Amino acid sequence: MNKRVFFFLAGALVFLLMGVIPLLAGVAAPPAGPLTRGTWTLAPTNPEYLDYIADLAAGKKVSPIMPPRVDFRALEISPAPPPPPPTPGPFPSAYDLRTLGRVTPARESKCGACWTSATYGSLESFLAPAEIWDFSEAHLQLNSGLDSTTCTGGGDYELATSYLAAWRGPVNEQDYSYQSEAAQNPPVQKHVQKVFYLPTRQTPLDNDWLKLAVMSCGGVYSSASWSTGYNWDTNAYYNPVKTSGHAVTIVGWDDNFDRNKFFYNDSDATEDQKIPPGNGAFIVKNNQGTNLGEKGFHYVSYYDKAIGRSMAVFTAEPASNYNRIYQYDPLGVTSYMHPPGPPNGYTTTFSANVFTAAADDYLTAVSFYNQYNGDGATVDYQIKIYLDPPADAPRHIDTMPAASVKLSLILDGYYTVKLPNKVPLTKGQKFSVVLSGQNTTGGWGASVPIERPNAINNQGGATANPGESYVSADGANWQDLTTVEEYYQGNWVPLENTNVCIKAFTTPKLSFSAWKSELFAKQLAWSLTNDSATATSIKPVAQLYHKTKSGFSRFGGEVDADYYLDSRGVKHNVKGGWVPVLPGETITVYSKRGALDRADRVAYNYYTDRPFEDPKRRHLLLSDLWRFLDFPSSPLHVVSTIPGTGENIYFPLSIITVKFDREIKPGPSLHNISVKSNEQPSETKMTYNTAAGDTLCIALTAPIYILHDGSGQIMWQVHLPSDAVTDLSGNPLGQDYGWWFTSGLAW
Repeated sequence: MNKRVFFFLAGALVFLLMGVIPLLAGVAAPPAGPLTRGTWTLAPTNPEYLDYIADLAAGKKVSPIMPPRVDFRALEISPAPPPPPPTPGPFPSAYDLRTLGRVTPARESKCGACWTSATYGSLESFLAPAEIWDFSEAHLQLNSGLDSTTCTGGGDYELATSYLAAWRGPVNEQDYSYQSEAAQNPPVQKHVQKVFYLPTRQTPLDNDWLKLAVMSCGGVYSSASWSTGYNWDTNAYYNPVKTSGHAVTIVGWDDNFDRNKFFYNDSDATEDQKIPPGNGAFIVKNNQGTNLGEKGFHYVSYYDKAIGRSMAVFTAEPASNYNRIYQYDPLGVTSYMHPPGPPNGYTTTFSANVFTAAADDYLTAVSFYNQYNGDGATVDYQIKIYLDPPADAPRHIDTMPAASVKLSLILDGYYTVKLPNKVPLTKGQKFSVVLSGQNTTGGWGASVPIERPNAINNQGGATANPGESYVSADGANWQDLTTVEEYYQGNWVPLENTNVCIKAFTTPKLSFSAWKSELFAKQLAWSLTNDSATATSIKPVAQLYHKTKSGFSRFGGEVDADYYLDSRGVKHNVKGGWVPVLPGETITVYSKRGALDRADRVAYNYYTDRPFEDPKRRHLLLSDLWRFLDFPSSPLHVVSTIPGTGENIYFPLSIITVKFDREIKPGPSLHNISVKSNEQPSETKMTYNTAAGDTLCIALTAPIYILHDGSGQIMWQVHLPSDAVTDLSGNPLGQDYGWWFTSGLAW
């Protein structure tokens, strides 16, 4: 038997799903249950969602939180309970991100868009304390994809995911607000590549996933209610009846918070409803401004009816991680398709997108949604990249893939997966991303998230053309998505303007890396390598920051390059900041000595996309490669690891630890730590990593299993980026750090 090692990425669990196309008033009703014709099934629409958009279209006041789009009852699925999280140990009885500087101030939500405040409460907390941001809720609400650009429409965390995954945001509050005259195209400050949907709490004390997420990633977007039940004397809220209508950010908890501090004061409440049956409260960041509670924060009982019914964790990466995004789904997931077979069958689905390269780049990553496969379902995915596919399918039947990745996902969310090797693309070349998913634990089978227009979610227009998206039930016979039929006005007609939700990401063949400093004069140095076949140019620039009480404040203009050393070591002065780089050449660019003397911190960015022969074109890429400027300084050093280098483990492994020579704190790349095996060479990012004291804890979201079949050992490689953690002064590792260990029984 071939040995297999299941290594799961954790993410999130479905509760509210970006749903299916609503039937407009006057449209003939389809048959009861899911719509089926031929080989594919469209998930049924929730009638409550139809009522919601009808009220919105009629100008009626609606809840700021949309109802679920999928009718779960019609699907008649009995999902398995969600799996327990991989805990790094017992959770503390109380935990508060405010005491750690990992929460931005509470703000007042405009237009009732609590879901936007809860979204950025999570995202800003994920980046803090290393980076302090104030993202624009107005831009999220008014550019989320809803046709309505007023304050009347609602949203949810899945709508926010679609907006962020499409790189429409986040943007700075100072660049776009309700009060100011907003810029036409404010710069996007971060790239959101992963959003995790946490499991719905099954009981009031089922809080392990939530606690782990708060400790590891920061604030968590959560459903809530905001009605009768607030105790102004204790800043405590409890409502045992209301189930939704609001969203907040959970930033901590207190298991021993006295239940008598809550009081549900509704006139119809029974005596046993007024006080919760047990102690315990979540600490939440609301969006009513700083005058409410403890400067905008208050407590919600574990026994509240609405809290934790839908939860999400938003994460971000530097805006320089990829230079291009390829997508046909800027609106995100608006519906689902399922393959043939019984609802509880073990079904494999195949979907694909075919793109055309816009430039000579490297294809380095792919993203997709793992959604609505049933709570607790395990889905085995395989991603394959093909070059030069035929005109009517995403791949030739006998063509070998240019890259391939396997991974397993337990919970739902939006994932970006790095390819194990860079795939070189030539401008104008077609390439395909083929995704297969097998639901191995029941449920409806692996769903295929799709984007299509609906009554309120079509801002900018969802469009599709033949030759873009494909689906298949067997991986050999492909159907163009424009030929799949749906039931509409009493007839079966082809889907219109519908695409598969798969994205692709590239990096330039001109690589930009390295950091160098002098001991007594603060100076930047950039290493530039041109891997392309044509000459190009780049303009490195640095942005300076002062340290303030609330974080870091930018000052001054951009610091340009002063001179560079070519591949032979010859020095050249730089005019206007632009540096030519010949094909295959590596050069080192320097700023002036002392140019950073007044700064406490620097982010270095660069202008690119300027052809060598065209000095006018340029495009700014925000790298956000933060560096502290405490010189002289010494880098961090690793003292020990568990498992150690070359060690063999013969038991399931859930936790990897790294001990340093001094106390540490999270760095910009904490969540870019990876563990991969030689058997399945796909880079799998760790989701939950924590840094405390002098120890880094890498919590595997599912164990590395050991097979007792005598098939030998498997090698695992752990990779820590140099700035995954820093010391308390901000000094990172001197370079990336990695080691290996093995798992399995020896021969």
